[in-house]
Amino acid sequence: MNKLRLFAVMLTAVLFVTGCSEIYKEPEFKTIKNVKVNSKTLKTINFDFIAEMHNPNIIGITMTKMDLDLFYGDVKLADVIQNETTTIGANTDFDVPLNTNINSSDLFKRKTGLLGIALDALNNKKIDVQVKGIATFSIADLEFDVPVDDVCVLEL
Repeated sequence: MNKLRLFAVMLTAVLFVTGCSEIYKEPEFKTIKNVKVNSKTLKTINFDFIAEMHNPNIIGITMTKMDLDLFYGDVKLADVIQNETTTIGANTDFDVPLNTNINSSDLFKRKTGLLGIALDALNNKKIDVQVKGIATFSIADLEFDVPVDDVCVLEL
């Protein structure tokens, strides 16, 4: 049994040293989808959205964190942090459900001077929200970051 274990460890080490780039591929961010406003008041807007990712590897990986910033133009609306450890299967798409609150007043802070856009947004219109950040994954005690960058439409 010890010889078999030693062989498995040595084989794993050889594969990582000689061909890791062929065996392992970084997970991919695909899109932000299913944006849904749950509630809105004069002070806050609460909404859910999903970050869709893809694991192209032949083995499962672990997502340890997702840290996103949401922007409306040049105004930062929210920080969205998901710290739940999630195991992702091999060669599969997976969804990361997220929820956040933004301050309605932040829509008026856009430095472009287009107050009309903010007024339209508060009168049941749509706004484009930039989502930027990283998703952190680990495999075999190695941790790495995958960029997240997309625009989603928030229907107010």
